[in-house]
Amino acid sequence: MILNLILLLVFVLALVQFAVTLRRMEGDRADRHRATARLEGEHRALKEVCGEVQLRQAQADAAITEAEAELTRLKELRADAEAELHAAQQTPRQRLHMIDRAGLVHQRLWEVTVVNDGQGSLRAGPPPAQAGDWAAGRICLIGAATERDARHRIETRFPSAQGYRIIGVQRFRRG
Repeated sequence: MILNLILLLVFVLALVQFAVTLRRMEGDRADRHRATARLEGEHRALKEVCGEVQLRQAQADAAITEAEAELTRLKELRADAEAELHAAQQTPRQRLHMIDRAGLVHQRLWEVTVVNDGQGSLRAGPPPAQAGDWAAGRICLIGAATERDARHRIETRFPSAQGYRIIGVQRFRRG
């Protein structure tokens, strides 16, 4: 009988141990289920964050590409502007010579281009320092009512007998 009692007691203890083990297994399964649900939630949140990061990266890449294109355009514009500046600095300035300031106020303004190539009979030509200026042509600003009047006023100031020639008369159009 004691043996039966011991066997019964061992059997009950085995059942209790089995029940406790099942309970622990169910608890572990519930914990694992909760952990899996939490990890899945974190995974979804990370996917959303990754999606936002990828979107921002795409926007940043587009902005960088646009900025690089703008930088390239500005570099080309700067190079063109520097070339224009260099060309402008290399070209000689064209001076306007004012003949009669009193007449400039009340009459139309005319640009008269006069050259002197040194072919005049009365003198050998302009001084050597000014020869290049006269050969290219000096632009004189004069006040006159008509083109004919402007031509006449310049011819009296720069006679053809001294080698001066008028090569152009036009209305003054500069600002």
